[in-house]
Amino acid sequence: MCERCIDSYYPSSKDCLQCNSFNCRTCDTAGVCTSCKTGFYSAICYNPCGSGSINGRCDFHAGQCQ
Repeated sequence: MCERCIDSYYPSSKDCLQCNSFNCRTCDTAGVCTSCKTGFYSAICYNPCGSGSINGRCDFHAGQCQ
């Protein structure tokens, strides 16, 4: 069993499986995003952060610039 996986993957009983969205940085064991790659937000990490956000970072839930 994998204990750690690269971004966009999560550990399963045999190996690392891909999260439900490619833009997820981390996800739970059901593949649901728990954090997004820089520049995205929301539970599926589909929404882009607003233009002008510093380093492309925004709140995971609301998308507000951080």
